[in-house]
Amino acid sequence: MGSVDGHTVSVAGLLAAAPGQPSLKDQLTAMPGVTAVHLDVAQVARDKCPILATLGPYWSAYRQAGGGAAIRLAGVHGPDARLTEGDSLMVDVTTPAAESYLAVDYYSLDGSVTHLLPNMRARDNRAPPNYTATVGSLGEWGIGKPFGAEMVVLMTTPTPLFDRLRPVSEPAAGYLADVGKRLDQMRASGGTGRIAVEFLQIHTSARRR
Repeated sequence: MGSVDGHTVSVAGLLAAAPGQPSLKDQLTAMPGVTAVHLDVAQVARDKCPILATLGPYWSAYRQAGGGAAIRLAGVHGPDARLTEGDSLMVDVTTPAAESYLAVDYYSLDGSVTHLLPNMRARDNRAPPNYTATVGSLGEWGIGKPFGAEMVVLMTTPTPLFDRLRPVSEPAAGYLADVGKRLDQMRASGGTGRIAVEFLQIHTSARRR
């Protein structure tokens, strides 16, 4: 997401680790008339690019419209979201200023996506406006191999994302293709302003023996 104020360009969001911030700043500085560049971006690995390609436009549109929805690691108030092998995955989510349906997905390094909400154990994903809740509980979703930079995504939509429950875990590529189609349908029917997307990158590691 970018903005221009006079001769200053500001960019916020997520950026692939390669080429990274220095290259992006050089490219923006080289633009005619630009004298200053401000970056507020978090770097992500290239394996997250399919997630950003599908959901990034909705994240940007929602942020530009004012935002409001949020996701963070439960109990962590800073930007450093880290979990260790055996820790429970719990996230705090905040809904937008309208009644919505929530989907919370955990994208693993093994190429799969696990649906934290909704699923067979947590079917009710309808939420009131400006509502904060914790998704997950102690011992429900445990951190295990593979370790590294993984991503949790919050999506809120005006109607349920899918008519039926998805498998608890499935290949991320097929799921993203289906999500892209459904969000496009919602956007075409006038739901663009009511689709919220927020990203949370989590760094996981093995427990020291």
